[in-house]
Amino acid sequence: MASRRTGAQLLREDCDELCAGAASGSATHQRARIRFDLTVHEQRLRGMPCLAIRQEEEPLDELAHTALLDLDVQRHDRRYHTLATHSNRIPSIMRENADVTTMPRQRAADSVAYQLALAATITIVLCVSLASAALAQTRAASPPRQSAPLVVGETFTIGSAVLGETRRINVYLPPAYIDSARRLPVLYMPDGGLREDFLHVAGLVQVLVGNGSMRPFILVGIENTERRRDLTGPTRNPKDSAIAVHVGGSAAFRKFIRTELMPEIRARYATTGETAIMGESLAGLFVVETLVQEPGLFDSYIAFDPSLWWDDERLVSDAAVQLARRDGPRKTIFLASSSDAMTLTQRLASTIRHLPNAGVECVYQPMPEETHATIYHPAALLALRTLFRPVGPR
Repeated sequence: MASRRTGAQLLREDCDELCAGAASGSATHQRARIRFDLTVHEQRLRGMPCLAIRQEEEPLDELAHTALLDLDVQRHDRRYHTLATHSNRIPSIMRENADVTTMPRQRAADSVAYQLALAATITIVLCVSLASAALAQTRAASPPRQSAPLVVGETFTIGSAVLGETRRINVYLPPAYIDSARRLPVLYMPDGGLREDFLHVAGLVQVLVGNGSMRPFILVGIENTERRRDLTGPTRNPKDSAIAVHVGGSAAFRKFIRTELMPEIRARYATTGETAIMGESLAGLFVVETLVQEPGLFDSYIAFDPSLWWDDERLVSDAAVQLARRDGPRKTIFLASSSDAMTLTQRLASTIRHLPNAGVECVYQPMPEETHATIYHPAALLALRTLFRPVGPR
């Protein structure tokens, strides 16, 4: 039964075959011997092989060829170093003004050089493969690094009978809540998923509460399932209906917040009666619609670049009629608009400000230096500082 050959033996056999043409033929050919030395040096990275290939020849007719290829993997930087040297007397088949009487000798020498270059190329590939395998084995043998989750807040799910689905809720609790028995107001936000706006708004709340620019609030993020369904009201414009399979579900989403989410938050956390809601774009549209249609649901409303174009801008005109009829505690709305949504938001702010006895305070901040894509974070910073300033000395 034939013994199984090692990788080094196979490598020697392959290169011996490649150099067979150089070791036979006419008197002008050279004898070539390839010696492979596979060693592991103590001062190099453990388990990392170093393969050296040397070509040794007896010169004929003043032709000399030497080549040294050394693939070395150093311990510290783990980079590969390749050194190749050869005599500048190796003839080239492309040499100009070559004497035709020397062509057989040149072709023989070029054949040797070609065979040696091919053998060296194959050897380099095999050496890199061996080195990579050894490095992988070394890494695999290393013990796994220990890590722990980065905790930003809490998350839970709530089964909604109103929406007929399960919704994920993300909550940020400021240190003032964790370190004391204080009851805190609640700031609700649509688009409240971890891949939506929850994390950067939680960061703002953390910083502003920490530096005393904002009263502590519990932040409640509502993660989306069908955003365009939940955040839009009915529309008579067919172009609006084309933006999603389902639209016009804002009334059901509002009922979910009022009858299912708010009671769950009050049961889980120590809260005061103060509530606020914040959103941008379609979420801003939902914020404005809630103020107009159910103003008693929240105390403060914050909307950035609200999509007031929805339903042919009907919400802007309806605001004057419906808010003029309201009677109840005073409410506050903070509006901000970028260069992409300046006109409609400005119209809404002007409408609310000129309502007689509406009981709604409107703060409007145009931000022409921002776009629809950039307004949320800077506008939220301004809104939280403005509406929720600490009362009295810090």
